[in-house]
Amino acid sequence: MKTIFAFSDSHNAAIPERYLAIMGESDFIFFTGDGLLDVECRLFEYKPKLHAVKGNCDGVNAEEEEVVQVEDVRFLLTHGHRAHTPLDLIYRAKELNCDCVLYGHSHVFSDESEGGVRLINIGSLSRSPTGDVGYTYIVVNGKNIFAKFVNLA
Repeated sequence: MKTIFAFSDSHNAAIPERYLAIMGESDFIFFTGDGLLDVECRLFEYKPKLHAVKGNCDGVNAEEEEVVQVEDVRFLLTHGHRAHTPLDLIYRAKELNCDCVLYGHSHVFSDESEGGVRLINIGSLSRSPTGDVGYTYIVVNGKNIFAKFVNLA
């Protein structure tokens, strides 16, 4: 069993101290863009377990996608700004033989499955039109994925 602290769209907002403790205890930290340089600087000590991609507001030369294997699950990390519909994310996941897509961009948490692919928008660490300000805690056990949005409040 492995744990993942997944977050997106920090837009350079402060990362609460209590989140840093959870990140430290997690097996993986996934960041899906918009605030990449700040996140990489602040989480430098977690670099071995940090997997981060750039978003549409990150003006850096960095990868827009990364595939990460956790137990028996292949995750596609992407910001999601290039996808016009969820089908775009599903097709890309299938091209890369991934089971689950973790993304952000809209600042709204969602968790759905379609076409045999799990799509999880992990919300936003900075602001959200629906109040989804926080992170997503994920537990992977074999091929099973448990995802829970944790609100900052």
